[in-house]
Amino acid sequence: MWWVVAFFLSVSVQFTLATTTSTANYTANCDVTVLQTFLPSSSNATVVFASHLADNSTWDVVDDVGYPTSPSGLPALCVLKVEVPSSDSSFFNFALFLPDDWNSRFLGVGNAAWSGGIHWSHMAAGVKYGFATMSTDTGHNGTTASWAYNNTEAIADWGWRSMHYSTVYAKIVSEAYYNETLAYSYFDGCSTGGRQGLKAAQTFPDDFDGVLIGAPPWWTTRIQLYNLKVQTFNALNSSASSISADMFTILADEVLRQCDPQDGLVDSVISNPERCVFKPSTLLCANETEAENSPATCLTSDQINILYHIYTDWIDGNQTYISSHLELGSESAWSSTLGSNGIYANYEGYVQYVMQQGTDWTWEMLDYDTVLLSDSMNPGNSNADDFDMSAFQDRGGKLLHFHGWADPSVPPGDSVYLYEHVEQAMANSTIDEFYRLFMVPGMEHCASTPDIMNAPWYIGGATQPTTLSDNIQEQPEIGNRTQDALVALMAWVEEGIAPPYLTAKTWAINSTEFTDDSLVARRRPICPYPHEARYVSGNVNESSSWTCDSPVSTVSESTVNGTTGNGTTVNESNATNASNATTQKQKQKVTSSAGSLHYGILSNMWCLAAYALFFLLV
Repeated sequence: MWWVVAFFLSVSVQFTLATTTSTANYTANCDVTVLQTFLPSSSNATVVFASHLADNSTWDVVDDVGYPTSPSGLPALCVLKVEVPSSDSSFFNFALFLPDDWNSRFLGVGNAAWSGGIHWSHMAAGVKYGFATMSTDTGHNGTTASWAYNNTEAIADWGWRSMHYSTVYAKIVSEAYYNETLAYSYFDGCSTGGRQGLKAAQTFPDDFDGVLIGAPPWWTTRIQLYNLKVQTFNALNSSASSISADMFTILADEVLRQCDPQDGLVDSVISNPERCVFKPSTLLCANETEAENSPATCLTSDQINILYHIYTDWIDGNQTYISSHLELGSESAWSSTLGSNGIYANYEGYVQYVMQQGTDWTWEMLDYDTVLLSDSMNPGNSNADDFDMSAFQDRGGKLLHFHGWADPSVPPGDSVYLYEHVEQAMANSTIDEFYRLFMVPGMEHCASTPDIMNAPWYIGGATQPTTLSDNIQEQPEIGNRTQDALVALMAWVEEGIAPPYLTAKTWAINSTEFTDDSLVARRRPICPYPHEARYVSGNVNESSSWTCDSPVSTVSESTVNGTTGNGTTVNESNATNASNATTQKQKQKVTSSAGSLHYGILSNMWCLAAYALFFLLV
């Protein structure tokens, strides 16, 4: 019966060999001529360059104004760039990292603000998961809005077109390069990148299976004007009532002093600024003499009035809601967006260049009519305001959305407004089955935290690692789906395991070492809105000491918590164990015909059968 054993062993070997495509087979495709044949001729796209990099290489970035950092520590991969004409007068580029050790999945990463260019650093973070990773330059190369003047086609590229078609063509190239159908496609972006991902889910629901977005300025026609409007409250050089940048620090300290205890725990973190009752009068100058002699230590009545406008929604003509507001706790970063030394040119640039009003238009001309004109134009069809996302939900899409409560750039309330309007538009009480919003206490714009809070904010993905270091070498948190938002999204899409919470972490202030997990100073669960983390007992800096409570009953307890009790008790070890199966599937290759069939698992079964038969025969 030896031939039976030989047969089983030979089948086992065949299946084992099928688990890994020969690297040489597809790295030979990393050639301009070969790659050009992968692109549809109708696209008129051109492969600009292609190169294969060895493991632990650095990609030297050249002539990228928006994202000039050269990422290092890259895995072995093929890097290529493609130029795509989008009209008779415009074109855009996209780049791809195609790793030798591929996970059969695709990832698109987003951009920031007006910055045009390939976001190489975010691609570098994404490719470490094993994704074929793409970034587009959105049709221009620069950091201001000046490129948009008399260039409406380029605005359309920035608004939606470059991301969509870059995704379409990059997926075609990826599949041809590996000679394998993509198992899943994902997106990860923050700020403008968040808007890009949201726009894709709303307008092209088949582009991505899962979308991870952070702090999206989704209402382009309003947020761009709000960023200018809030400047006008304070950044007037000629005004004696302007609050100085030095005063922002004192104000931040006082806000924390008052708001921190109001959430029931003094821990230097404001859990929800919307629940804080703040009295700025504690900083009121005693008299005019103090106000004149110590302008950086106290506030005048006029300055307190400025704060009222900053902390209040922008309401204009006919009591029309225009935008949310900056939150209590964001003051430490006001110098970067609010300023006290005049109007930042980039904020006037939206009206001057994108709205085509020219440089004769100045901030003093901003009024309600400007808002109406902006809405009517919706430059580049860039608003991501199609609240009915049924098409994305119906095809199984998942949306994971986060926003920091201390964001000084995009008002956090805009994300809450978006979530609630999606819920209303879909008349769907089970919105959390495909869309979850995580409001992060103490996190600023997309990442980081004020030093006076040092709140846990890091949740991984492709956008946050580069805020720690230009070339952070930390590997993705693949082992624990709650500690990495992108891994959590993959588990939701591929396994149906919705994230009951995300675990954020932070390090000691001024830390320069981020790869040693023992140096993490704090961990805390970030709960899906409208749930909030509540301290129970134990070490306040450990996530297991917290639970997710529901302040209102709009989200199903059974769905969010997995229980019918008052909240989710956070247990990291259980989360790690529960994610083991997911982790293995995320790391293994998936066949094009059936996502659940893993040749590696099949070959192991054949091996076991062969060995069992061998011992029986012996």
